[in-house]
Order: sequence, then C-alpha cells, then structure tokens
Amino acid sequence: MTTIERTILGIDPGLANTGWGVVAQRGPRLACVAYGCVSTSADMPLAHRLMKVQRQIGAVIARFEPSCAGVETVWFGQNVSAAFATGQARGAALVACAEHDLYVEEFSPNQIKLAVVGVGTADKAQVQYMVRQALSLSDAPRPDHAADALAAAICFATHEGFARAEGRFDHLVAQAEAREAAARDEAHGATRAKRAAGAHAAKETEEKVRA
Repeated sequence: MTTIERTILGIDPGLANTGWGVVAQRGPRLACVAYGCVSTSADMPLAHRLMKVQRQIGAVIARFEPSCAGVETVWFGQNVSAAFATGQARGAALVACAEHDLYVEEFSPNQIKLAVVGVGTADKAQVQYMVRQALSLSDAPRPDHAADALAAAICFATHEGFARAEGRFDHLVAQAEAREAAARDEAHGATRAKRAAGAHAAKETEEKVRA
C-alpha cells in the first residue's frame, strides 16, 4: 500500500487577517511546517488589500510548495458586511491557489471543528488544544487565524476531501497515460505508413528498371 506523503496548505480567510498554515503528512502522521498571518490595514484601498492577500499567499505557496489546500468557507452567521469582506479575501486566496495549480477543498467551520475536535460546535480554545495535540506543538499557534488555518489543513488530511483529491490525481494520471498511448499509436502508424510508402516507391522503381 502506498504511503500518502504530501504537504497541505490550510487557509483561514479574512480581509483584516488571513491565517495560513502548512502541514506535512506522511501516512497518518502530521507535522507542522510553518504558519502565519497576512494582515491588511483598513486604511488601504480594498483592491490593494486583496492584492496583498493574493500575493502573500502566493509567496507562501512558492516557498513551501504544497500540492493541495484546505480553505475555510465563509460563515454566514456573521453580519452581511463581514461575510462579504471575508468572501472577497477568500477569493483572493483561491486565486493564489489556482495560479499555482493547487487542488483545493473547502470546508465549513463546523466541518473543520468536527474533524479536529470531534465536535462541530467546539470553541476556539478546544480547536487550539487539538491542533497542538495533532501536530505535537509545545505552544498554541498564534494568532488564532493561524491556528484555524492549521485546523483547515488537518481537516483536509483527515476528511474525505483527501480521498477525493487522490481520485482526481488518479484521473489526471490516467488521462496522461491515455495521451501517451495515443501518441505512441500515432507514431507507430506514421512509421508503418512511411515504410509502406517506401516499399511502394521501391517497387515502382524496380518495375521501371525492368521496363
């Protein structure tokens, strides 16, 4: 059985603070690689804030080279303006993932809590404690946004999303193999046609010589 070995990026989107966390998975074992937060000031133009989120998440991806990402979805229990702002930051982060061709799974806050703590209504303290346990950290990750991002990465590693990711990659491999087989068949066909044309030309030459 093949051992799963992959680097996963977790993202907790927010316009003011977008948390990120990178987790290495080898089989059932998880390890924290790095974590942090992209912060933007309310004094900045909105477009510049979103650009900062996109660029810095892109820089994280370029540095740690994850192959997939778990992203927390917008919680609509927030007020409308806060949910809208979070959605914009989430979009900027997703663009960064797309630019680096990451496979992305999105999870609700309750899904993440359920995967990490076992209870979909867990509070932040419980999530932080279980993140520490899962990643064998001596201290709780700070700020909270980074801890939430690590939780999203853990959720990806333990959720059916990982199985879906494996299925997607298997499908891509199958497509690549099919293209290679088609290219080989085409090349063989071209070779056979060239040989047949050569044989035909040789036969015509021979007949002319006899004539």
